[in-house]
Amino acid sequence: MIQDDRRNFFRITDKVALEYQLIDKPLHPKESGFPFQHTGEVFSLASEIQSIETESQHILRAIHEENRLVSQYLKSIDKRIHLLGRMVSAIGFNSANPDLVEADLSEGGISIITDSKLAPDQYLALKLTLFPSYAGIMASGRLLDSIKVDGFYRHSIIFEEITEPDRQLLARHIIQYQSLLRRHQSGQSKQD
Repeated sequence: MIQDDRRNFFRITDKVALEYQLIDKPLHPKESGFPFQHTGEVFSLASEIQSIETESQHILRAIHEENRLVSQYLKSIDKRIHLLGRMVSAIGFNSANPDLVEADLSEGGISIITDSKLAPDQYLALKLTLFPSYAGIMASGRLLDSIKVDGFYRHSIIFEEITEPDRQLLARHIIQYQSLLRRHQSGQSKQD
């Protein structure tokens, strides 16, 4: 598979909640001065739940090999925790009522359309919420370009600073989204 095909394979177009703020230099999300650092417990709840799940997947696989019944029970507990986390996150999200934007997402960056022009090489602090998991991701990025399209501007932003757990969450979201899309397309072709 050539590099361009691989980059397109791990890229999706999705609706996300996005807040951004211009910054002077790329800041790590945990670094002092990162604008969205004090976003509250609800924003990080779903992300932490997913990070813990990712970390424990190899343990669950080992349990599954030893005892399938215990493995099934642990998976059902995990689903309940996810549902509770999503419910709490949805309540917090709906009370904040941020706007949703269409974004092209990859592990390396994001492309969005806004009504304001930004200059290339500007740095931005980014706060994204992914759906349906309500996972929150924070990163800083550099604007590669800003192209005018039908009176709006398409901004291509490359991530400069993102935590590894957030990058893994983003990768997992992309894979799950693509899997869901393939199942949907497969279901459509069976109906046709």
